[in-house]
Amino acid sequence: MPPKRNRPSISEKAGGGAKIPAPDAPSEPLKKFSAGVSASNRGQKIIVYGNSGIGKSSLVALAPTPIFIPLDDGSVNLRDPYTDEKVQQVQDANGEPPCTFAETRTALQQYSIYDNFETVVIDTATVLQDLSHQYMFDTIPHEKGNTVTSIEGYGYGKGYTHLYDVMKLVIQDCDELIRRGKNVIIIIQCTLATVANAAGDDYVCDAPQLYPGNKIAPSVRDLYIQWADHVLFVNHANTAVKDKKIKGDVTRAVFTQGQLHFKAKTRVLASGEVIPGVICFDDVKDDSIWQMIFPEGGGDVQIKTDTPPVP
Repeated sequence: MPPKRNRPSISEKAGGGAKIPAPDAPSEPLKKFSAGVSASNRGQKIIVYGNSGIGKSSLVALAPTPIFIPLDDGSVNLRDPYTDEKVQQVQDANGEPPCTFAETRTALQQYSIYDNFETVVIDTATVLQDLSHQYMFDTIPHEKGNTVTSIEGYGYGKGYTHLYDVMKLVIQDCDELIRRGKNVIIIIQCTLATVANAAGDDYVCDAPQLYPGNKIAPSVRDLYIQWADHVLFVNHANTAVKDKKIKGDVTRAVFTQGQLHFKAKTRVLASGEVIPGVICFDDVKDDSIWQMIFPEGGGDVQIKTDTPPVP
């Protein structure tokens, strides 16, 4: 029987028999914590989404002193519903708004721009996601080192994982504005999304038009919905389908509480109040939703909370 061999320990292998002590972690002063009530003055994180032309940008123009980053043509000529003057926009020395993903991030990080504004508006994240593709191609090479020219060029599912990581950078930029007390509203187009249903057949619902994810790559849409304090769905209030024909009127509403057929959510306000599930608005100057979310704001419009049929 061969003699038993004594295997050297890892430390002996590394130092010829001498044990190597683990390096000391850098010392940092311990922060002291205590119990108390939140005194945070952070801003609100809001998503507003709906179909093109429903009035998302006009509604957001009524939020507290907004400034727009107009990536979508829908807000380039947007006017304040009260003053009829063009809304304030982020622009360069030549009067041009950001036109790339990198420029948008640069604008978000120039905090002094927003000193005289309460609300920063990205219009829209759907366009920003499209712009992010070229940013990925320019900054993230293929794992073999070559440059790619399409999101599929990274390999199965890998490009969409990069997309998630890149779009997460915008959330980080927005979070810094939130910590500085600014509200951030992200406008997003609407799309029909397929929802996986473990209890039965899958179904479709209205949702923000961002990458939905798959078994390999995480969902950009879920990332943004989870980040937001409020996800507001703008749609027509009184609609019904009968004999394959849609009927209703042009009254619009903000839906704040999700249903099976659309995504929405809201959180309890600092005052302890809960925003109603449906807030109708039929006047372009109706800022009822913002009076609810920002009760310290002005205006004397009576808040209409009559609940119409779901959209």
